[in-house]
Amino acid sequence: MNASVRFLVWGSMPLGSLLGGWLGHTTSVLTTLWVAAGIGLVATLPVVVSSLLRSRDLPPAPVHGTPPG
Repeated sequence: MNASVRFLVWGSMPLGSLLGGWLGHTTSVLTTLWVAAGIGLVATLPVVVSSLLRSRDLPPAPVHGTPPG
């Protein structure tokens, strides 16, 4: 799993660098920074709208020998 996460994160960095460089060249650096801030804000929305922020306790651990469910 760690290799998959690293592949996704490190593999997208060159694409993001190229896109950011192209956007900064065609528009302006300030516009590129605002676009990056907007993308970062949108990336947090799944966590904010989920029930993850409201959960306070972990679910109970399963007891060995009992079927799941």
